[in-house]
Amino acid sequence: MAPKRQSRATSEKCAQKVQIGPDHFHGTSVLKFARMSNSEQSTLVGVIRCREILFPDPKSAPGIRTFNQWMANRYFPVHKIGRRVFLDPVEVRSALDRRFKINAVVAN
Repeated sequence: MAPKRQSRATSEKCAQKVQIGPDHFHGTSVLKFARMSNSEQSTLVGVIRCREILFPDPKSAPGIRTFNQWMANRYFPVHKIGRRVFLDPVEVRSALDRRFKINAVVAN
């Protein structure tokens, strides 16, 4: 007789109980991540949410198509997991600052 399959609800409850943290992995980058405070840790968000975080005023924000074109042109780093694309708002902000920031010229 075949073993009884778990229902979707049961398997989701089991998945919620397992918490994977930095203690479960080995490696220098993971250990460095574990030592960082919560404010220093990266947060991965979706493309639309990242755009909302970086440009809170919708009137002055670039269009979604423009933001996607910047992503396609690799103006900022992207984390692709399977088909999903995630962005770290801190990384994106620093990359956009490096690319688009114009420093003032000091007059003598």
